[in-house]
Amino acid sequence: GEKKGKLLNRIEKQFGCARAREFLDAISKLALHYITERGFSISISKCDISKGSIEQMKKIYREMSEEAKRVAQQIKDEEERDRTLLRMANEIVNRCSEIVKRSTPENNIVHMIRSGARGSYVSLTQISGLVGQKVLMGELIKRGYSQRTTSHFERGEHSLEAHGFVASGYKEGLDPIGFFFDAAASRENLMDKSLQTRHSGYMERRLVNALQDVKVEADYTVRDSRGIIIQFAPGEDFVDPAKSEVGRVNLELEVEA
Repeated sequence: GEKKGKLLNRIEKQFGCARAREFLDAISKLALHYITERGFSISISKCDISKGSIEQMKKIYREMSEEAKRVAQQIKDEEERDRTLLRMANEIVNRCSEIVKRSTPENNIVHMIRSGARGSYVSLTQISGLVGQKVLMGELIKRGYSQRTTSHFERGEHSLEAHGFVASGYKEGLDPIGFFFDAAASRENLMDKSLQTRHSGYMERRLVNALQDVKVEADYTVRDSRGIIIQFAPGEDFVDPAKSEVGRVNLELEVEA
């Protein structure tokens, strides 16, 4: 949820695995019973925000977009210009997210976001307000025609729109240029997901195979099947990763226990 497992982690470290399992079983049964009795559903209409909020977001975009174009024309260094445009694009999305957060009434979508179950206010902003900046390989979109991303822009144009900023939301609908930029970023994400998953799984199998005969002996040295010492102490610090937090011993937790 919103606390990213900190409660379960604390219970496991302070009371042990058995108590953590009991807690997880009990809370799962409670949640299942509650959701069965009450039900939980959302609709696209729950993403609606007021016209005043939409006008506020459009005003922010117009002002920041003009400022970004003006500032970018004054910066000669390409990397510095890209960083400035990306920072201003993120600022637009953040300010619009705050508007969406304030103007969205209490409903199941908001409850889902606040609980940490699924979604975020940025995702809600992309549906209701504007999608924001699309990037390729962590940078502004610059591929395409000579000195411009598509033929709809002037050569050498340094505006947010010319480098992948989508100024409309998914519910309102994207114009052809915004749809193109969104599809380009989505294609990269799809490729990354398939390729990275494959490489990560292959690396994990290699590590498991390489370390399968490594174990901690009675004298606390780490040795392989031939008896060769790999480490003189587990992790070189004697800290049990199952009972530590980010590699450190929580002294306060030990004292409380």
